[in-house]
Amino acid sequence: CGLSQTLDVVSAFVGRPAGSAAELSPAEGLSPAFVPDVPGDYIIRTTVSDGTGRSSFADTVVTASACGDAVPQVDSVSASPAAPDVGQLVSLSISVSDADNLSGPDGCNLGQTLDVVSVFVGRPAGSSAVLSPSEGLNPAFVPDVPGDYVIRTTVSDGTGRSSFVDTTVSVDVCGSQEPEALIEVVGPVLAGPGFNVIAPDVNVDDIVALDASASVDPDSQPPCSLAQRLSYHWRFTSKPVDSRASFNDSYIVNPSFRADKPGTYEIELAVTDGTHVSYAHLTITANPAVVLHTASGFTVTFVAGMGAYFDRPEGVTVDGSGAIYVVQNGNDSVTRTVGDVTTRLSIGGWLQNPHDIAWYSASDAFFVTTQGVDAVIQLDQSGTQTLWSRPGQANRPANLVLFTNSNGNDRLLVMEQGNDRIDFFDPADSPLASRIGTEDFGGALGGAWGVDAAVIGGVNYYYGTDQGNDELWRTDTANDTRLANFLNKPRDIARTTSGSGKLAVADSGSGMLLLIEDCGSPPCPAETIVWGPWEPWGLHFETQNDLLVTDRNGDALFRVSGPF
Repeated sequence: CGLSQTLDVVSAFVGRPAGSAAELSPAEGLSPAFVPDVPGDYIIRTTVSDGTGRSSFADTVVTASACGDAVPQVDSVSASPAAPDVGQLVSLSISVSDADNLSGPDGCNLGQTLDVVSVFVGRPAGSSAVLSPSEGLNPAFVPDVPGDYVIRTTVSDGTGRSSFVDTTVSVDVCGSQEPEALIEVVGPVLAGPGFNVIAPDVNVDDIVALDASASVDPDSQPPCSLAQRLSYHWRFTSKPVDSRASFNDSYIVNPSFRADKPGTYEIELAVTDGTHVSYAHLTITANPAVVLHTASGFTVTFVAGMGAYFDRPEGVTVDGSGAIYVVQNGNDSVTRTVGDVTTRLSIGGWLQNPHDIAWYSASDAFFVTTQGVDAVIQLDQSGTQTLWSRPGQANRPANLVLFTNSNGNDRLLVMEQGNDRIDFFDPADSPLASRIGTEDFGGALGGAWGVDAAVIGGVNYYYGTDQGNDELWRTDTANDTRLANFLNKPRDIARTTSGSGKLAVADSGSGMLLLIEDCGSPPCPAETIVWGPWEPWGLHFETQNDLLVTDRNGDALFRVSGPF
């Protein structure tokens, strides 16, 4: 006929296996296609039509086999070790399969590639463990916290079919426990020869020996009994200025170092068991290598000094809380020491060439002698200064002491070095106070310095050291008595509070602390209780058995204890 009619071709499923959602794409044209998704018979009807409406069709049956329909499976997941400890590497071994890949006459032999991925779907609280690698048949991880680790292993093929298995690895507490770092001070090995008393405990140039062998690792103890080995690292977190101290070995259990400078050495020890680390800290204070002798029954201990604040310490006192206050003549200041900590209370201002200090409980304030302004100043607990004595009322004031006389009146006694006498003040007076009396020991003194007083049998007795004539005097205002004339630049004096009737004397020129009886018939018996390379200066009884002593030359404060 020679007609050029257009033919339209459309294909459609007229039958599919139950559950199939396969689609023909494209449905029109000469090359439709589909992907069978369920085994069975797929019936495709192909219809052809022309422009007149005439048409015909043919049905085609495509039978899809079961090959490719199988879901890949995770056959097994095993962990090695099966019961791991914290910090122990855990390796997984995974086995997977897919029936579509079976070979042989009855197998599909598809050779599909299987992808395996493992992820945590559960970890103990606080864990940051990771699987590495996460893909493949042999992932691994290191448990960092005890508890259950749940790993989901998923296998998939190229058709999108997949399945998964969850595996739980339980990790015991063993391996999770931190070691306990402990430091013991084995030394020091003293650098110099020992005497009856060595003060303080660690001196400059001593070899300080340390030991960390008491450190323990609970994981190495039953029931865990892990074979973990402890490692040690020592370091200084702080050292005195200009110190070059170093450990002989920073990585051994028992190192040592030489304390080459006075001051504080802050030490840190790190102990690790390979998975955890713990720390211990130690403070060592090295003091000047002062070796002091003591009489039987007496001991000397270091209290404070050698820091930036101590400079030619002289007078010393204690307030109601037990804090210790020291006049620093070298830098015109007053320091406060509480326990091991020394701070500066006040500096400069009216503090010019200061010498002595006394605490007055009624006002919770301090009186300080200052020769630079020939006056007594007052300090409160905040360090605020007030010019307390009226100008011209003190001539080169040296030591001072608070005293309650036989009438029950409080008196402030100030020893004038310029006039060689005691000035009496009322400590309750307001600033710019005037003296209310004097005592000059009958004109016997030629270099007055220390002062103290006591009420004995209802009589007021006053005591003074004469560092110009190397003597110790007593007076009741009517009778002047020289108790000792064998001294060498005596400074402060302090009458014992134990009832022994003795006087402690800081004999600075001889480097001796003396205990002299307050006897009726001089010369009075005397005992040397501490001697050595120091310059005892200021004295104050903390208790009846504890005497604070400043060492002016050694920039230190000591405590002498014994049967005063």
